[in-house]
Amino acid sequence: MPRVRPGSARRQVYWWSRELTSLREACVAARHLYARHRRLRIRPPNAAAIEAELYEGYRAAKTALREAIMRARDRAREEMLETLDRDPWGRPYKMVRDKLRTWAPPLTQSLRPQLVEDVVSALFPARGEHPPPPMAPPPAVPEVDHQDDDDGIPEGTGVDLRVAVRRLKARNTAPGPDGLPGKAWVLASEALGPRLEGLLSACLERGQFPLRWKTGKLVLIRKPGRPADSPSAYRPVVLLDEVGKLFERVIANRLAEHLAGTGPDLAEHQFGFRKRRSTVDAMRVRALTTGDAVARGGLFWRCLSTSPTPSTPCPGAALGRHSGITGCRPISVV
Repeated sequence: MPRVRPGSARRQVYWWSRELTSLREACVAARHLYARHRRLRIRPPNAAAIEAELYEGYRAAKTALREAIMRARDRAREEMLETLDRDPWGRPYKMVRDKLRTWAPPLTQSLRPQLVEDVVSALFPARGEHPPPPMAPPPAVPEVDHQDDDDGIPEGTGVDLRVAVRRLKARNTAPGPDGLPGKAWVLASEALGPRLEGLLSACLERGQFPLRWKTGKLVLIRKPGRPADSPSAYRPVVLLDEVGKLFERVIANRLAEHLAGTGPDLAEHQFGFRKRRSTVDAMRVRALTTGDAVARGGLFWRCLSTSPTPSTPCPGAALGRHSGITGCRPISVV
């Protein structure tokens, strides 16, 4: 049996007016009066006459609403046909493609400028330079002679581009400042594939990430149940250009291949932002290691991180010295 899902909200048509709203309210009120009278247990002597009068009032209100809706619909259809020759890609095209939606201004335009500035300053505070804490020395890595290797960066291959474009096709996200959604890049990848590969290869060879691809469009989403003048009542979302995300995926795939093939690879207990690894795998390893330590009568400790990057490897030596516990080892970062 399929699951019960909430019904979709009723969409507002563009030709609806205040007159129709008033007529609908009068029709609903007349229907409630008629239904309430019929549910009376103790009926007056002239109940039949009152019921007939209420029913006639309900029918009249319903007929008036229906005729007003038909007139408004016919008027809107005539206006649409008149604008068909002037603007073929406007309202008629959007109606046929089922893309007509009620427009609403962005939240940043409806808020006071001072409130927007306060919210953005609280969500993105200006931080100075933060020196990193002392860490344990990394393990020694044997030196490799790279004289015979090709110093050039391999060009962008079709495989890299196809994998990155496939992820754009699977997601339906809002476009960035350029206004091009991911589906547009998927459709244009066949024709623009060679030129895009050349552009990404040039960026890799020069070691440059275009500044325009780093520029995003900030969108604030209101959280329900929070005061409107509090920065915690808004969730920031930065929309980036899809071509920049495409370049990031190409770089991430090449970094992962280089670390896995050439090395040094990431730590064994590094689960964040890695293929075929998830939080479930981290919890499974933690449970197995914990059970093994308890069975042997040993000690163990966990590191619970609330930092924005919880996948950062835990500095085991530093935390061990700080806690004063010896003879134990970290399990993983959760």
